[in-house]
Amino acid sequence: MKSIKHIVLSLCALGFVANASAQGPFFGQFDYSAKAGISIAKMCNTDSRLAFYVGGAAEYYLSEILSLQPELIISGQGGRNKLKAEGASTVTSTRLTYLDIPVLLKVAPIPGSGFSVEAGPMMGFCMGAKMKNKTNLGDSTNTIKESIRDNVNTVEFGVSLGASYVVKKNIGAQIRYNYGFTNVFKNVDNVANQTVEIGAFYLF
Repeated sequence: MKSIKHIVLSLCALGFVANASAQGPFFGQFDYSAKAGISIAKMCNTDSRLAFYVGGAAEYYLSEILSLQPELIISGQGGRNKLKAEGASTVTSTRLTYLDIPVLLKVAPIPGSGFSVEAGPMMGFCMGAKMKNKTNLGDSTNTIKESIRDNVNTVEFGVSLGASYVVKKNIGAQIRYNYGFTNVFKNVDNVANQTVEIGAFYLF
């Protein structure tokens, strides 16, 4: 009986240690980061335009390989169209600014390597919308700028997919693809935002 008791106690102790090891020292901890980079933005019916993004994130560790990361990102989006005719060319740029709030599930397939993949839903709020129309005709140039904020939907829903890598202790790089499910314009169907973000982040 004593031998059986010792075996049971030993198995319980091993189970406790295994459970603690599985959780790891990361469980329940937060990491905070600031990030910035370029945004290659387009809509479904446009060419791409170059913009920028900046923001921050809080990463909550669920385990050594899983974490949940909500973010606040100010992102430039939109697109551009170029038309050419005899002796004239017109470039129309749609410049949109959003406050994006993605909530990402991050997976670190190789713990300690600094590499992770991430995916999750995203909500965006339109903060500004302008259209710039530039026409070149011979030696003359005509530029028209106007606000189109009233024509753009305020709230956007989408999905975000990406990967990141911690290059040094506090510095990392990331690439991400964002796709919007919501129509950008109130009265135009099948026009959604798409962006590729490439940038860097700093861990505090």
